[in-house]
Amino acid sequence: AASGSSGGYGGYRFRAFTERVETMDQEERELLEGHPDFQAFFHRTTLLVERTLGKQHWDHRGDEADLGEQELMRYLDSYVEDRLTLGRPVTDVRFSPHHSQLFLASYRERANAALSDVPGCMLVWNMAMSSRPEAAFTSASAVLTAQFHRTEPALFFGGTYSGGVVLWDVRAKAGPVMRSPLCGKGHSHPVQAMQQVGTENSANLVTASNDGRLCVWSMAKLNEPSESIDLKAAKGPQGTKVDLAMMSMAFPAMETNTMYAGAEDGTVAQVHIHGSKTGVTELYDGHEGPVTSLDMHPNCQDEFLQNAQSSSSLFDSLMLSSSFDWSVKMWDLKTHTTPLLSLDSFEDYVLDVKWHPSHPAIFAAVDGEGFAHLWNLNRSTESAVARLQNPSAAQRRLALNRCAWSGDGRRLATSDSEGMVAMYTMDRSVWEPRSEDILQFKDFLGQLKPLPRAPRPAPDEGVARPENPRSSVHPSVLESRAAMAASAYTRQ
Repeated sequence: AASGSSGGYGGYRFRAFTERVETMDQEERELLEGHPDFQAFFHRTTLLVERTLGKQHWDHRGDEADLGEQELMRYLDSYVEDRLTLGRPVTDVRFSPHHSQLFLASYRERANAALSDVPGCMLVWNMAMSSRPEAAFTSASAVLTAQFHRTEPALFFGGTYSGGVVLWDVRAKAGPVMRSPLCGKGHSHPVQAMQQVGTENSANLVTASNDGRLCVWSMAKLNEPSESIDLKAAKGPQGTKVDLAMMSMAFPAMETNTMYAGAEDGTVAQVHIHGSKTGVTELYDGHEGPVTSLDMHPNCQDEFLQNAQSSSSLFDSLMLSSSFDWSVKMWDLKTHTTPLLSLDSFEDYVLDVKWHPSHPAIFAAVDGEGFAHLWNLNRSTESAVARLQNPSAAQRRLALNRCAWSGDGRRLATSDSEGMVAMYTMDRSVWEPRSEDILQFKDFLGQLKPLPRAPRPAPDEGVARPENPRSSVHPSVLESRAAMAASAYTRQ
């Protein structure tokens, strides 16, 4: 029974009730805490509380626009989950096109995995929570690349070491809701790269594996690719056709037929997917080691240039490439088959490179020594304007194998070989370019001439690569990024 008393406040009358609260014994408590409904409720509510508290902290730290005259980028936080990700090389990192606070990271297996460890996983992170992911997904094989679905926020694609293409749904369990078969026209070798192309009403997923196979999938089903091409390129003085062992690829904006692939032997190739002539249609020479990343220029423009003179005609054929040969190269794909610019000041393998989404002259690159490099081609072609290490991993010099810009260009995420993603914030001058910055970059491009073609090594000589005894690149990172690159030299 309850006893009560009445009172008043602000013109309202209320009755206070008191009731004896019974305490559960240990057995009842354990039974309740172990119930799936209670665990789901507890996970949702604590996630909401932690996200809210973390967002207040993040808003205070992460929204600084002006870092100071000499500071262009600043370390903010690191994201790692001890149980799932610690000790796993991060193979991909990408920001969400739907929610500015979200990004994903994919992981391969640990070097000394326990029997209970899943071989691969993909986590969705909120920038406000550095030790607890928003969602976690698993895979029966190491995940080498992953992407947000372009139009469905609840869906995610992944490419695995076994050759499978998987689809996860945040509304379902942790495992994939759909996966491609490892036979027939699909992949049977590691899927190194993927990209979604087309319009919202007619979109496809294009995937590439390191045996030279390119597959085009319907976004709605993965039981069989709609198209499959085995890419081959002519090598050596006799023009012998060999598999194009792809490590990276890039599509120009709004393009669904023509793409560019980076290969293990240092070749960059133009590829046509549809039409009367499919496969490799052009080869670009410049690198002397595996091409780890390709990135097309995002065609940055502002209102001034839109009203004056369009820059897209000059920018849309620009591409950056990174390589194991310690260099980043810039190409004008429409006019030359050799690079316009070679940036050779790196001191280790360059494992990824990305144009800034709004400043036309700025890009980021990460290397095997653990540094994130910020380049501004308007200011220098000799050295980066900023070069930072994750302070929590600086002593170990962990290799950084991926980087990604947020959609607004204010944040840069980098990932390392031990399961950690680091976040950096940028000064306003980086993500808010002036009209004169864009015009200066156009003038700079007009002064460049293509570099002379370097002699290619004979097939029996392999590809020369510099050695760096200080390199700390995790062996499994090299395997996932290069997909056993040494095999490419043997096949030559």
